[in-house]
Amino acid sequence: DYFNDKSVTNCGVCDNCLSTEKINPEQFKKISELVISELTKQKLPIKQLLAAIPGVSSRKALQVIQFMQSENRIEVDAEGFLSLS
Repeated sequence: DYFNDKSVTNCGVCDNCLSTEKINPEQFKKISELVISELTKQKLPIKQLLAAIPGVSSRKALQVIQFMQSENRIEVDAEGFLSLS
């Protein structure tokens, strides 16, 4: 957009494109509640967990899941299943 190139699409990799994917506190809370709700029912592989929370961008959901994992709120077992810690 800076160079007036209207044919460029969102690459999803550079800092400009990623800045459009920022999560506000309300979104974070909603996504984390959905993740907790699903993982309360059963352990799930990441693909199934993402599919179980429709209406949420996979990129945003992954950011929340990674944060929750770094905070030891969820864990991944040796088989790749996510569960609550």
